[in-house]
Amino acid sequence: MGSVARNIESLIKNVKNISHLEFLSLFNTISIPRIDGLISYYNFNESSGNLLLDQVGSNDGTVNGAIQNVSGKIGTAYSFDGVNDYVNTDAITPPIAGDVSQSFWFKTADVTPAISSTLFSMTDADSVRHYTIELQTTGKLRCNTKSSGGSVRTDATTDSTTLFTNDTWHHIVVTWVQSTKTWTIYVDGSSVAISYSRRDSSLSSALDRSAIGCYSYNNGNAEKLFWKDEIDEFGYWERELTSDEAAALYNSGTGIEHPF
Repeated sequence: MGSVARNIESLIKNVKNISHLEFLSLFNTISIPRIDGLISYYNFNESSGNLLLDQVGSNDGTVNGAIQNVSGKIGTAYSFDGVNDYVNTDAITPPIAGDVSQSFWFKTADVTPAISSTLFSMTDADSVRHYTIELQTTGKLRCNTKSSGGSVRTDATTDSTTLFTNDTWHHIVVTWVQSTKTWTIYVDGSSVAISYSRRDSSLSSALDRSAIGCYSYNNGNAEKLFWKDEIDEFGYWERELTSDEAAALYNSGTGIEHPF
C-alpha cells in the first residue's frame, strides 16, 4: 500500500474523532486559533437568566440589564442600551502582569458615539490602575493600560477614523505584550496602524475586577462609559495571539464557532 493510500486509510479511521474545523484544517482550508492560554470564552447564547456562561473556565459573568437572545454574529448576542447595561466579569483578571489578548465581535448603530463607549475594562479596587478597550467619539478604537496614579499610562489609538461602519459586525483582536509595552490591534482580521500618546506604563497585577460593556470603577460599585448595541463571541487569552490566529478568528468575515 502506498503512502497516499495509507494516509487516506488513517484519515478515514480517525475522522469520526475530530471536529469539523479540525477536518477542514487537514486540507488547509481553514486555520484554527490555538486554545492554549484561553482562560475564558463567552458565546452570549443564553436566552434568559442573569449569568453569562464561561464556555472554557468557571468565570461566569453577571448580567446587568443587557438584552439576551438577539441576533448575533454566531448564534445569538447580547444587546446593551448605552445607559446602564453591562456584564460583570470580575473573575477575569490577570493573575500576573503578563501578556494578554482579547477577541470579540461588535455591532453598533453609531460608530462615532456621543461619548466614548467601553467594550471591555479591568480595574483595581482603588480605581487607579486599569486596562480598557473603547470606541471613541472619532470612530477610533483606543486601548489604554495604567499601572499607577497620575498620567503614567500606555495609550494606543487606531490612526484611521473610517475602520468601522454603522450596523455592521466587526471583529476585534487586541493584544498586549508586557515586555515591550506594546499594543497590537487587529480589525476584521488585519493589523491596523496605531499611534501612542504615552508609553510608560505596564499591565498591573493589581487588577481585580472586570466588565464587558462598561468601565467599572470605585471598587466595582460604579460604572460609566457604557457600550450601546451588540457584543458577541468574547474570548480572553493570557498570551499574545498571532496575526494568523487573528485572521483565523475573523475567518473572512464568517467567524469561528467555539469550541474551535
